[in-house]
Amino acid sequence: MGWLLTLMLAVPQVEGTVQVEMWFSRESYCTFARSKFTEQPMYSLTQGAPRVPVTVKDSACRELGPEETNRVPPHMRAQATPEADTGF
Repeated sequence: MGWLLTLMLAVPQVEGTVQVEMWFSRESYCTFARSKFTEQPMYSLTQGAPRVPVTVKDSACRELGPEETNRVPPHMRAQATPEADTGF
C-alpha cells in the first residue's frame, strides 16, 4: 500500500511541536528519508528572519493501513500495492 514517515519537529516560531507526515511508495524510501532528516540539520525559513535550526524530536516509518488509502495521491494508488514494494 505504501509507507508513512512521521516527523515530530521542534520549531521555534510556533508554540510546541509540529508533526510532519510524508507518504512513500516503498519502505526503503521512507527509511532513507528518515535517516536523511536526522543526519543533516533542518532550518526554519521565515521570510526576513535569520535561519533557525529545527530539531527532529522523533521519527517513525510505518506501513499504511487499508483505511488510509486517501493519503496516497489518486494517480499513484494503482502503483501503491504490496507487490510494488520490494523492500530493501
